[in-house]
Amino acid sequence: MKCVRLTLRSPPAQRLDMSVLDVDMLAALSIDEIRAIELRCGRATAPLDSIFDIAVSGDGSVRLEIYNSDAHLDGVGHRLKTGTVVVYGDAGRFLGLEMGGGDIHVHGSCGDWAGAEMTAGKICIDANVGAFAGSARAGERRGMRGGAIVIRGNAGDRVGDRMRRGIIVVQGNTGSHCASRMIAGTIAVAGQIGPSAGLGMRRGTLLLAQEPASLPCTFNSGGLQEMNFLRLMVPAIDALDSDYVWPCAQRTRVQRWVGDLAWNGYGEIILPA
Repeated sequence: MKCVRLTLRSPPAQRLDMSVLDVDMLAALSIDEIRAIELRCGRATAPLDSIFDIAVSGDGSVRLEIYNSDAHLDGVGHRLKTGTVVVYGDAGRFLGLEMGGGDIHVHGSCGDWAGAEMTAGKICIDANVGAFAGSARAGERRGMRGGAIVIRGNAGDRVGDRMRRGIIVVQGNTGSHCASRMIAGTIAVAGQIGPSAGLGMRRGTLLLAQEPASLPCTFNSGGLQEMNFLRLMVPAIDALDSDYVWPCAQRTRVQRWVGDLAWNGYGEIILPA
């Protein structure tokens, strides 16, 4: 395996666009070619080796490691298809944007739009994320369409907005409008959710481990139901190494809410009975 190690020398004064660091492209480049890659920082550009210390070893598929990372580093893992990206520190906005495979692991927090419009692969964030995780960017109609996002801390507003497929697991709390305008997929939240969860939801599942403070009035209670698919869903979530805890692993009798009826939706919000 070819390992490319980047060590940030000092926090950048402006936002740094890391989206040009295509992992598939790095596999074919020599160390001199990697050093010469131009990154945009604010309105200027600079070669990679003027911002990072660079070390390259091995050959074959690429593992990109970023040390001393900072919240100004945007677009890490953009359109990743194969290989692995590991961030030691925080990451900025658009982590794993349009990702189509591979793995990203952030040993810290990241900004807004983590995993936006991704179609495959896995993203794991050890701390918190900003708004719009697994969602669609402004003007886009399709959010996350496959893969998995594991958030071990808290998440901001509109987790899974316009989500169409895949799994998002949040071990902490979420902000407002979780699963808003959701088309399909699964979002599991271990902590508390903010107001207006599921607003505009068409289909999909929002699995809650705790009773929410409120739900939109456009969701109807389906009462207590036996949902045996949880015997498969909960182990599938466990397989992501998410440490998500459903109140009882074998509990299939749940309270089910259906909506958003204002949008003729058939989405479901599932709570422990």
